[in-house]
Amino acid sequence: MICSFASALINYQLSCDVLRKRLVELELPVTSDSLYSEIQKDLVRPVFIARQMAHNTLLRDWTLSGEQDVASITRYLSEIKEKENAHTSFFVSEKTNRYYYSNGILKEISSSDIADRWYFRIRDASEPYEINVDLDATNKNTHTVFVNYQTRDYQNNLLGITGIGLSLENVNDRVKAYEDRYKRRIFFVDGDGYPTLNQRSEESQTSIRKQPGIQTVANKILTQSTIPVKSTYQLNEANVQVHSRYIKELQAYLLVEQNERVALAPLQRILVINLGVTLLATFLVGGLIWLIVNQNQKQLKKIASTDVLTGLENRLSITPTFDRLIESYEKNQVPFVTILLDIDHFKKVNDEHGHPVGDKVISFVTRLAKQHVRASDYMFRWGGEEFLIALNDCDLENGKKTAEKIRDAIQENTLQVSEQLGISVTASLGVAQIQDSEDFDSLIARADKALYAAKGNGRNRTELAHH
Repeated sequence: MICSFASALINYQLSCDVLRKRLVELELPVTSDSLYSEIQKDLVRPVFIARQMAHNTLLRDWTLSGEQDVASITRYLSEIKEKENAHTSFFVSEKTNRYYYSNGILKEISSSDIADRWYFRIRDASEPYEINVDLDATNKNTHTVFVNYQTRDYQNNLLGITGIGLSLENVNDRVKAYEDRYKRRIFFVDGDGYPTLNQRSEESQTSIRKQPGIQTVANKILTQSTIPVKSTYQLNEANVQVHSRYIKELQAYLLVEQNERVALAPLQRILVINLGVTLLATFLVGGLIWLIVNQNQKQLKKIASTDVLTGLENRLSITPTFDRLIESYEKNQVPFVTILLDIDHFKKVNDEHGHPVGDKVISFVTRLAKQHVRASDYMFRWGGEEFLIALNDCDLENGKKTAEKIRDAIQENTLQVSEQLGISVTASLGVAQIQDSEDFDSLIARADKALYAAKGNGRNRTELAHH
């Protein structure tokens, strides 16, 4: 009987450890990365629209001709606003300081007005555009995501700043959906730790530096580092795991929290049931319980390291695998190459055909990619529609050849969902080779930068990472 009690308690503790490790190293990072990825994608199209506005011949010629016909520019901005379902569209003239929007002239901006400082900051910036969250004076000072783009004439002289403003509803809807799905607390804070974007009224006046529990790790979180940060604090005698990252475009931190007490509650209920059965059961029943719990442990460990949809190893297996590869490179100079693969326009597939078809596309791409990697190579589900591939004993040139074979296979094959429906997709890939004294985070960052270059250069292509 004592052994049965001890076995139940030991198995409970082991299960808790596995679940806690999975929570910290897999589930919270994946939730954060997926939400971050979707937010990033939401910002791609607005940047493209703002760029088109900045290079629009009508807008530039109208400005150069002296801004005579206000109705024409108003009509143009109104059409952009309606067509793109934006909160607002605008143009601020460098010559006249006039702020034009869809209803006419809002005001004349001034360097002495705090509310107008954004213009002078972007005007003098080296980058052609900036994304920021601010109050929209044309829409009752509601919080809005602005994409601001420098407009220049044909000799590259500054004419002003143009762009659009988008509602934060999409960000908030995604956050609410993730909270409901994963039963976690997800929120944003600004540089001083005050809740922002999807702020709640009861929290909006209190910085995380002053909130119970989380105040102990607030300084660790608020570092403006784009590298994700893992933290733990105590609240009401329960550990709370936090995964945070700084999103430069929104000038805000994304925080994903999980209270361990809530996450471990199912295991606690199982423990109580097991102890009750132990009190009533015979030695045989106790032995059977041990076998069941042991099987559950194996299943938990398998689930923790394997992606159910693709059968690939997931993020829990990545760190030890890359530690071995890096160690082999440092000791024996055995090179290896990392490939980050992203399915192009995957959100469109889900939107038009539904998530079940999207799952089939992910499995389809997995199968095609695995045909071009060797038994000595590794392939992981990185998250969402992204995959991570490690090519062992491989240099950058051969890594690019493999990446191109994978890309060609995806482009040339069609997934036949039914007799009436065939899905064709493409993929963008970033390739990076390990360098001397380089760690995992740096290698992945270079591959990720190459991947975004592939997307920025038109997608369905392979880009190599720079040193």
